[in-house]
Amino acid sequence: MKVDELVTVKEAASSLKVGQAAIRRLIRTKRLPAKRAGPGYVIARQDVEGMKRNGEQQEAVRGALEDVYEECRSDNWDGYGAKRVGRRSYSEAARFCALLPASMPAPDVAADPDGEITFEWHEGQRKAFSVSVGPKSQLTYAGVFGKNKAHGVEHFGDEFPDVILGSLHRLL
Repeated sequence: MKVDELVTVKEAASSLKVGQAAIRRLIRTKRLPAKRAGPGYVIARQDVEGMKRNGEQQEAVRGALEDVYEECRSDNWDGYGAKRVGRRSYSEAARFCALLPASMPAPDVAADPDGEITFEWHEGQRKAFSVSVGPKSQLTYAGVFGKNKAHGVEHFGDEFPDVILGSLHRLL
């Protein structure tokens, strides 16, 4: 990557109209990819521009999440005995949504019959990844990457789980 394609934390903060601490937090939580350069970091200009574009995208995902919650917060919302999406599942899904890296395309948002909320990405035939978020700070994921598959359960703490981030990068 050429030097003119990189920006400093200060330049990224100015471009996004946020404080430098916010940029460092995005780097620390892996929502903004960066490389160590001496005592600081450098960020690809395209990633900063992508964050600008994805602000609108994140609003759309949050809107879809709110719609799913409103439609599915009663038992039997699907007519087949589905459990309601509870407030805690909604809160955890909103937290997941807020931690999604800005460089990721918007997922589809849906409710599961077990009361969890699912985020799904589809990239063509035999390329898909989904993450279900429930009330207990736990993420259940599954993906198909051509002939390969991955699935598992991850604890959902304060940072976006590396295995899920890696799977999204693998998909995209």
